[in-house]
Order: sequence, then structure tokens, then C-alpha cells
Amino acid sequence: MLRKILSLVAVIALAIGIFSPIGKAAEVRADSTDFDCVYSAGDLDRVHNLRYYGSSEIIHYTEEEAIAAGVPAGFTGDVLQVIELPGCNSKGVMLDFSDLQIPAFTIDSISFRIYVGKDNNPSDGYPEVRIPTPGMVDAWCMRYPANNLTEQWIDVVFDESTYHQSFSIDNLCTDGYLDTFELAVRHNVEGFKFYVDSIKVNIVEDDGVPPTLTYNGESSITIAQGQEINLDVTATDKFNQPLDVVLTWGDPSRLDADGNPLAGEHVLTLSATDYFGNVASVTIDVTVIQPDLIAPEMTVPTDAIYVKVGTTPLINVSATDDNDGEIAVTQSWSENALDKDGKLTEGEHVLTLTARDSSNNVTVKTITFYVTENGDDFDVIVDEEELCSDEESESESESESESESESESQEESTDGEESQKESVIESEDEQPDSQESLTESEESSEGSASSFSCTGALASLPFLSLIVLAGSVAIIRKKR
Repeated sequence: MLRKILSLVAVIALAIGIFSPIGKAAEVRADSTDFDCVYSAGDLDRVHNLRYYGSSEIIHYTEEEAIAAGVPAGFTGDVLQVIELPGCNSKGVMLDFSDLQIPAFTIDSISFRIYVGKDNNPSDGYPEVRIPTPGMVDAWCMRYPANNLTEQWIDVVFDESTYHQSFSIDNLCTDGYLDTFELAVRHNVEGFKFYVDSIKVNIVEDDGVPPTLTYNGESSITIAQGQEINLDVTATDKFNQPLDVVLTWGDPSRLDADGNPLAGEHVLTLSATDYFGNVASVTIDVTVIQPDLIAPEMTVPTDAIYVKVGTTPLINVSATDDNDGEIAVTQSWSENALDKDGKLTEGEHVLTLTARDSSNNVTVKTITFYVTENGDDFDVIVDEEELCSDEESESESESESESESESESQEESTDGEESQKESVIESEDEQPDSQESLTESEESSEGSASSFSCTGALASLPFLSLIVLAGSVAIIRKKR
């Protein structure tokens, strides 16, 4: 029944070839192990150099049909007859292996069992079995002379012994896989007989040697639940071709809905399989702990700094993590914030500080730098040591004045009793002094506070070493 179906398919294909416009290919997928590919015939296609010699028809005979059609004896199964266009002295059949995805490195050779008919004028070039080089004109991967092999079935093997010039099986492949090429015969007589009995791709013998799997890591590792696992592992086959490495967890019931391991102890298998099914593997013990969701702590004492153009920012900020301890902080300036010498340019710039722990938790802080050309954004810009020295001297002077005022008040209180009128007069005369004394006392308090402020600023200097200004210039306060 199958052979009848195949016969019907062949007849339909023949009909398509006969009644279709010249140049249209009739493609048939092989249903026999003799032709494990898609084959077709058609007009010349020199643009892509696939149907270089071209033919219009292919007849697919079953074994019984081949006998009835008078195909010369010696074939082993189904037979293809390739018939050229009228007036052509050469013919070919297209063979498409692309669906089979056969890697080039596994191919040892390609065998063709063909029948070459009688040529009226055989010579070195006629008849000749050829495989044109795909994508090239007047170039052949194989040129197999058959002038002394006519009117018989012959076995032609395309391998290192029949490669033409520097071409090889690799030239018949696309992206490393066997693709489409033409098997042709060149002759000089119309009606030349050309049959194909079988086509076979011969794969290199499997020696059973497993792939090479290389794992550069510890036999036991610890990860957080949900953490992506990154392993330094590679695998290659005996042809030195890279292979995919598959990760398989030992107990599928202890995985979450996404296939990630839950907290606990696990066994992870790393494996690679080559083209022949040989497997190499290695196992590692994996401890999964509860995830770390706490981001690092990073303290930045200010979010805005006002400086002059040309200031060199020397940043000294660190961060700590509950698991990793002290971790580094990366810095990123907004565009054009620094000149080629690393000094601040005029304008408003943002410094981004980022701390990332081993669990990929991130803390980000930003500081905005307001940079002007002439310092108009400041009330006073002085040397910090000079500032603190002046404030301390002023504070000491005000304290001495306050002590003298208190001493005079005590002396006046111990004087003898005078008349009430004099007391009133003295009291009225001394009232401005008392107010002056009060004022001095208040100023003294302000001086003390100023001194404390300066001392506090100096004391916090290591903490505020976020930025060091060139020339030890300190900013007292920004413009109101």
C-alpha cells in the first residue's frame, strides 16, 4: 500500500514538473531511507549557484516500478531518475539536508550510488560526476571522472580522497550544519541516462568517550534562597565543540514554583551530552539559606555642598552591611561635572554614591554640588584655622569684660548707706551701665556659642571629610 502511495506521489510530482512553467522546481520529501532528505529539480539557478546544471524532472520509482520501467539492474531499492531539459547536456538533483541538522564535524563522508549511462564521446571531462560549490560560480567541491565507468552502477564517495582543490564538506554546510547542494553529471549527449539508487551521510563512529566537563569551583557552596547561581563550568565534545551544561536539582519536590531550591540542603548535578548521547556529569552540594534582604547602611552628612569652581572633591564615604561588614562605595558624577584634571566645573552637579552587598541589596545616596565662579554664593570664605583662632580670642575678651562688670557691682553694693535721693540718682546713673553689662553678658554668651560651634565643626571634621577643599578653604555659611 505504501509503495502505491509513493508511486502516486511520484506521478503527481512528474505531472507538476511537466505542466509547470520551465524554471519552477518540483520538490519531494523522500519517504525512503535511501534518500533521507528533500530532493528537487528545476531550471538553472546560477545566481545562487544551487541548480548549477539544472534539470526539469525527477521520477521516483519504487523497486517494482524501477524494474517495470527498465531501470538497469543492480539497484538496491527505490530509484530516482533525473531527466534534463531539452537541449541540455548536463543535469542535477538538489539534495536538501537542512531539516536534519547534521553537524559538519560529525560527517565522515557522503556516499552516492548512481548509474552513469553511455556517452557518445567519452573523454576526461565527459561524463563527470560533480558537486558545484554553493554560492560560487565555476567552482566545484567534487569532480569525479566517470568516462571509464559508464553503463554501470558505481559508488561515489565524497570525502578527503575526492575533495576538489581546497573545498570540502564544510562548503556544503551553513552555520555548521549540512545544508543544500546539487549532485550533477556533466555529459555531451542528449538523453543521457542518470539514476540515483541511494544517498547516505556517513557519521563518524562513536567511540563511547564522554564529553569533557570542566567545573572550576568548590564541591560545596552556599547561596541565599532565590539567588541566581553562577558557576564556572564548561563542556566540549571530542571534536572540541562546545556543549550546553544542564543544571538538575536532586529533589524536584523541594523546589519552588519557578524551579528554584527552597532553604535547606540540596544536590546539584551539572551534565553535558554530546551528539552521540554520551554524558559527562559532576555533582556539588548546595546549602540554601534564607535570603538577605537588608541593604547596606551608608551615612552621608549632607545632601548639598556649595563650592567654588576648581575645587578638587576628595570623597571618603563608606558603608556597612549586616553580613558583609564594611563594603566599598562606588561614585558616579553627572555629566561634565569634572574637568580633565578632576576639578569641579561651574554649575549644579550630582554625585551618586552606591553601596551593593553580596546579596545584591543596594543603597544609593546623592549629593548635589553647587559650583560658582567667584564664590557669590557665600557670605564669608576664610581659612578655617584663622576663623577658629579669631572666634576664641573674641570669646576670651568678652568673658574678661563680663568679670570686670560683676566686680564693680559687688564694690558698689558694699558702700555705706547714703540718702535715698543719692541712691535714686546713683541708681538712675548706673542703669545704663547695668544695661551695658547685660548686653555684654549676652554678647559673651553669643561668643561662647560661636566658640562651641567652631569647636564642634572641627570635632566633626573627620566625619565631614566627605569633601576636602583645595587650600584648606572652609565654607562658613551659604548665602541667605
